[in-house]
Amino acid sequence: MTLRLCLGLVLLMWPAKSWAQEPGAGRMTLQLDASASRVEQCRPAKPELDENQQSLVVAFSAPNGAAVKAPFTVRFSRAGQALGSALEKGKASVLLSAADLSGAIQITAEDGREIASCDVPKLDHAADGGAPAAASAGEPPAVDASIVAAARAYLADKHITDHPRAGRRITLYHLPDGHPAFPIPAHLSEADRLRLVVVAPAGARAEFAVTSCEDVPGFRIAGSFAAARSRVGLLQSGELQEIAHDVELSCSGTLSYEVRVGLAGGPALVSRAIAIRLEPVYRFSWGIALVFDFGAPPRLGLGDRPSGDGSEKFITRDSSLSGVRPLISLTFHPWAANPRNWRLCNAFNLFLALDPTRMTEGFAAGLNLKPAAEIGLLVGLSVFQSQKLADGVSERPGDSWSASGGLPTKKVFDKDSLGLLLGVEVSLELLTSLLR
Repeated sequence: MTLRLCLGLVLLMWPAKSWAQEPGAGRMTLQLDASASRVEQCRPAKPELDENQQSLVVAFSAPNGAAVKAPFTVRFSRAGQALGSALEKGKASVLLSAADLSGAIQITAEDGREIASCDVPKLDHAADGGAPAAASAGEPPAVDASIVAAARAYLADKHITDHPRAGRRITLYHLPDGHPAFPIPAHLSEADRLRLVVVAPAGARAEFAVTSCEDVPGFRIAGSFAAARSRVGLLQSGELQEIAHDVELSCSGTLSYEVRVGLAGGPALVSRAIAIRLEPVYRFSWGIALVFDFGAPPRLGLGDRPSGDGSEKFITRDSSLSGVRPLISLTFHPWAANPRNWRLCNAFNLFLALDPTRMTEGFAAGLNLKPAAEIGLLVGLSVFQSQKLADGVSERPGDSWSASGGLPTKKVFDKDSLGLLLGVEVSLELLTSLLR
């Protein structure tokens, strides 16, 4: 019965996973994080078409998919041009309208800082019941479907069925029309090193123009900094080959780039804009721990006891266990933890903890075993100062004390300072959500 009750409490406290629904046609949803302070994910659908104008209704949603009013003001732009009105704080939605809304739409805060980028799917006018739009002057020609099919067959022959990952290195394959060959992986993070590759026919030329790639905090890896542009030479042999960007990218925030492919026999470049949101990783995380401390550092004091017809003061020594107490924990993640993509290696971490009631007297340290980002099991040692009588005092615990004033003591680290410590740690995010 006790075990069932404990399991029930754990299940009630565990945060439910949010299953956000895909937005309907003509809508773009900005999903907030749990604190409602950051856009965690952008989910655009195809725009709606009305008399050669494309439109999208933009709205915010909570992590569980429920619609919410805008917690802050955001503005929208495409290819450097502002789109419609801002979605003002406290409003439910805003309508974006333009001749073409496909491609990367940048979302910025009031101070001009980019907070997200959405890759809106291209609208197929014929499939949506309208007449095909005439190509505008200078618009690159569409790539023949047979060339795209040949590129897919090339990848299949090499048994490449997804963007391959080798440790932290991920190769993102693109087709000759610039589209990713496979869906972008769901959990790309700052710790990943991205290699961009396009499969194109012999005689084609290709280039990658990286327009946004912020530095990863605390790390500097070649090719991971802002604005890089590379042009790759012509292919000279073979029917299909892979053209790669000449540097691997390690970015923070949003990686935005264009894939430009020029096929043999034509000067025009087929250009495709792509934006990938990279999830943050953490080396350290704060938490609150409830532990049982088996340490018993002695504590001295003065007590009263009967003596003759009266009483006398004597020196007391308390060596009871420290017992249950809350601690403030700081966990070190050696393998750069991504809370949204927890891996087996992320279960093993080191922690340092402080007791708020005796901040300057010691600490606890050890191993934090975390099956998930929100909770961990602490196993370690507590090291807190023992209380001793001051130098020059000849009395010992149990002796009577006749001097006036308090007991002169000092605090030191010795063999009595050490103790085994076991406990449970929860993340600040989980604790905050439980106390709301």
